[in-house]
This record gives sequence, structure tokens and C-alpha cells, in this order.
Amino acid sequence: MTEEDFWNHSPLLNHFRMGEACHSQLYTDLNDRMFETYGDELDFVEDHASSNIWTLVEEDGVLSLSSGKSSVNRIGYFVTEMPCYENINIVLD
Repeated sequence: MTEEDFWNHSPLLNHFRMGEACHSQLYTDLNDRMFETYGDELDFVEDHASSNIWTLVEEDGVLSLSSGKSSVNRIGYFVTEMPCYENINIVLD
């Protein structure tokens, strides 16, 4: 699966904190859709089926998107309109 495939799953906009500035267009797009790992944003994520949740993970300086809700090395979560298969990992450039 590719990064484009992830976008085709239609990640929801984060209505809690839209429009925060980021360093590049990729990260602006991700930031507008990423949910925090605590508080109201986490509650929102957990109200969705696990098949619609993705985790942004950083490991050894490499960012990747993993299907499902992970707590190891997580930066944030995404909720998509379309469900995804389990055990998908997409390395971001």
C-alpha cells in the first residue's frame, strides 16, 4: 500500500485544531487530519471502529502510517471514512 492509498481512505479533518502551521505541505495535510493521543481528541478517535484508525509512528527517525491504534512510538492518530486492512505500514518520504 502507498501513501496515495492512505489518502484514498479519506482521512477526516481534525475539527479540534484545524489550520495549525507546519513545515511542509505533506505535514500540513497530515497535521490538519491528525488527532492527539490524549483528551477529547483521543476520545473522538476511540469512538470509531479500529478498522478506521491509523497511527503515525516515528521509529529511528522514520515516519510511517500503520493501520490500527498503536501506542508504541506514536505521534498521533487518523480516522478515515473508509476502513482499512490490518497490519498495513506505509513509510512516508
